[in-house]
Amino acid sequence: MKIQFLSGPDDRERLGLVPEFFAQGVIAARFQGGGISTVSDEMNDMYGMGGFDDHWRGEIDDDGVYHAPDDEPLEPIATVSFGGWTMWAYPYAIFGIKDSVGHQRVGRFD
Repeated sequence: MKIQFLSGPDDRERLGLVPEFFAQGVIAARFQGGGISTVSDEMNDMYGMGGFDDHWRGEIDDDGVYHAPDDEPLEPIATVSFGGWTMWAYPYAIFGIKDSVGHQRVGRFD
């Protein structure tokens, strides 16, 4: 797993356990032959309090910027790469995942 901080201090604690949830989700998808639903479901199960349960509207662009309706764009503070997948961390405990073909999910992991 590769973590790259894009803004602010390189403080791994800012991301909490979410990168581990992400890695376990990617591993589950590989073994189960699943896609983004498998990754997001596994992350939700490990988190235990939602996360991706309420699918957020909006899009993550090619630069990792999250564009939501009626909100200012959010620049990622970090990116996590694992097994061909990418996860972005944003302010306010918002995280987004994207697979190699562009499917994506955005949610909140407080």
